[in-house]
Amino acid sequence: MKSHDVLNEVEKLTASSRKIKIAVAYLKKSGFEVIKDSLCFFVRKKGRLKILVGLADYYITDPEALTELVEMRKRLLPGKDKNRLQIRYYESLNFHPKLFIFEGKDQTAVILGSSNLTGGGLSRNIEVNVMLAAKRAKYGPIKDITDYFDLIWKRKGVFGPIDLNEEILRKYAYNKRVYQGLRSSQAFKKKTVPSSKFPVFKTKGPQAAKAMFSLFVDGLATRGKKLEAFCTKCDRLVAVSKKWLDYWVCNKHRGKKIAECPSPEEKGEKGGLIKLLIDDAEVNVKSIEKLCLRKGCKKHVDLTNDFYWLVCPKCYGKLNPNSRCRIPRSDDGFHYRLSCKEIWKN
Repeated sequence: MKSHDVLNEVEKLTASSRKIKIAVAYLKKSGFEVIKDSLCFFVRKKGRLKILVGLADYYITDPEALTELVEMRKRLLPGKDKNRLQIRYYESLNFHPKLFIFEGKDQTAVILGSSNLTGGGLSRNIEVNVMLAAKRAKYGPIKDITDYFDLIWKRKGVFGPIDLNEEILRKYAYNKRVYQGLRSSQAFKKKTVPSSKFPVFKTKGPQAAKAMFSLFVDGLATRGKKLEAFCTKCDRLVAVSKKWLDYWVCNKHRGKKIAECPSPEEKGEKGGLIKLLIDDAEVNVKSIEKLCLRKGCKKHVDLTNDFYWLVCPKCYGKLNPNSRCRIPRSDDGFHYRLSCKEIWKN
């Protein structure tokens, strides 16, 4: 089936189905609008709808489409009936299905292929899809596909599936606005912004102008005005000032007196990803580098390990004095972290 054939079949099958299950990586308003009336009619006649959507991969999914789905549930399904329309999301970049399942009285039909629930996927794009239909729901291939949907709907993992609610939707919409602002800024033009992990929400208030900082985030040149990391102990935000970033120089210029922080891998632990907020947009990265502070030096300074040991002032106050150190030249006088001595001891 071509893309426009998918739209025709979806509308026909929606009218004759009792249950509909949809799993798509991208849900855009342009795609939702063309099937919105059919879904409203389906929900009114007591149909059961499950939608599984991706909220990662550069914020392609539109919060407006999700808002309309949430509003539809509130308007058409009061009280206990709201479970007839369930919405869950994955925040993993690896979530990429395009699957539509329609379970009716007389047949079960499955559409799968390359079409997302977007305007392009249902009309303009060159897509390839296939439809399987059988009178028996337990017909081999169809049963396998429906079982797989049930598996990814119920599975437990750090990236989902997670029930979508209005609070999460508000956070996602905010993050998408920040992300689009970064993409449109001169600093990020013609560059890929590091992948964002969803969701983090931080209220923006009046702030004094700050100097721009430059980093290499997963090898990509990145600029911003505000940088924050997450406390190693409690996940509170820790402001990382430009002064602190400028404190570090390459091995050639730092001398032998400054002890290096070992990486978690060197300690036999899993380092994993480092969570940062760059201008209020959350990014998950594996490596953070900067240019050496010394004028004329083009060497990169690896700051990755230093970010593994950052702690907030509150957690710093709870540490044993022998287990902590303060690095000068940050905006508040010091930057806090676990001491190198304690790290090696542990």
